Amino acid sequence: MRFILFLWLLAFQIGYSQNQDFSYFNKVYGADTMNILSMVCKPLPNGDYFVLGGYTSINQSHILYLRKIDSLGKSIWLKSIDSGENAAVIENGQEALISKDNHLVLTFYKQNSLNTDDFSIHLLKLDTEGNIVWKQVYHNGIINTVNHLIETHDNGFVIIGTEGTSSSEDGFCYVLRTDNLGNTIWKQTYQLDGHTLGLSIEQTHDNGFIFSGTGETTGMDYDMFVIKTDSLGNEEWRNTYGGEEQEGYSYVKLLTSKSEYEQAGKMEYLLIGEDKPIQSDDDLYIAKLDDRGTVIWEKRYDDFDDIKHPYPYFQTMPVLESDKGFKIMANYRGVNEQGVIVRIPVLMDFDSNGNVNWQKVMSMDIESKVHVRDLQATPDGGYIMAGFKSSPAPQQSWIVKVDADGNTCWVADCDSTVLITNIEEPSISPSSFSLSLFPNPASEQVEVVYQLPNNQSGILKVYDYQGRLIDNRVLDNGYSSLILDLEGFTAGVYLYSLEVEGERLESGKLVVE
Repeated sequence: MRFILFLWLLAFQIGYSQNQDFSYFNKVYGADTMNILSMVCKPLPNGDYFVLGGYTSINQSHILYLRKIDSLGKSIWLKSIDSGENAAVIENGQEALISKDNHLVLTFYKQNSLNTDDFSIHLLKLDTEGNIVWKQVYHNGIINTVNHLIETHDNGFVIIGTEGTSSSEDGFCYVLRTDNLGNTIWKQTYQLDGHTLGLSIEQTHDNGFIFSGTGETTGMDYDMFVIKTDSLGNEEWRNTYGGEEQEGYSYVKLLTSKSEYEQAGKMEYLLIGEDKPIQSDDDLYIAKLDDRGTVIWEKRYDDFDDIKHPYPYFQTMPVLESDKGFKIMANYRGVNEQGVIVRIPVLMDFDSNGNVNWQKVMSMDIESKVHVRDLQATPDGGYIMAGFKSSPAPQQSWIVKVDADGNTCWVADCDSTVLITNIEEPSISPSSFSLSLFPNPASEQVEVVYQLPNNQSGILKVYDYQGRLIDNRVLDNGYSSLILDLEGFTAGVYLYSLEVEGERLESGKLVVE
């Protein structure tokens, strides 16, 4: 399995040396026998994390799994939460939370039988060892999907999603309110002029709710919307946002603290979405809204350095900071050197006025389609992200821990480890291979001296600091050497790895002067 480690190597090394007590990690979880995705990562009070996602087993059963990892990303255990021919669907970190009593609460939707429009919603509460405390299933014989779950002030829960009578009919945004055991208190539906998707929700300081989504307005155009309700879901006001064509995802966050609300009696909100101007690349849209949803300011971002054809598709809730700045994760569309469309996650840091402080690529492989589906603040002042590589195969789960400035482990000597889901002993003894490069640093050429097991060949791969593969050659079995010509290599730091039978057995840094 390949794990490409790259990006801002020198900047990270400086930051890492100044933060030795901070727990960075950058882990890929996978196996050759299955495709495995991670959609959720939630910090636990003791420093561990819950990871939630799905995989396909050897017998092609679809499994929703829960993994517990420690503060350095080491897997403690993995359990099946739901399995069967019909897959339980959980798509991002908004569909799970750590409750006030430190339990995991999650929601997902599931097709009750194949080739039908009969879906049900599941709401589960689990303890810290992954045991189910209680479970509720909401089933009304029509299509139901979920997009966001929150805990209310009175320890109940609210789910927002979309429902419809059939896949060919317009759907409604719905809000489902429950008590602390998942029993339904009320349910309301909302619709613009056509198909309407509910995507995010928060409870406000007056015990009402503010929620957002996207919906059809005139013709085939879709607009972002925000709706404010009272405590029973009765609508108080609504507004739409965006440009002249279709708008995509939108998430709304409450900016006003409880004490600020008690003093001023008003609330302000942050809206983040995707705006799609006519004859232009899609924009990342950010707006600050007043107590009635009127725009205080709005900004659009339509470019990112070194990424061709930017398209900011995002599915993580923005994380607010104490100074009312915020971080978001945008999954940009790019094109690699072979002309193949890839997905490149970018972590973006903003001040309270929506100005970009910095933006950094966060990807396990910029030559592939990589997605991030959860972004969470951690108690030590850092952040943790859950994501996956979707193509090329195999699909792999990916969890990365960064500090407040987006620094993490990108290099082989900084705890970047590939873990195998079905733990097995290494098939190759560490004593049966060796690899060395000298001189290092080098300027014109470097000699590669290696030893491989009998009857086994290896592959030497060299990457630049952006993770691009720039040299790839087969190493014959036995003890031998070769000359690596550095003509065409610009000065800088490169990463090399030795792979045998798909296992990365050796890696290091090559400095070219």
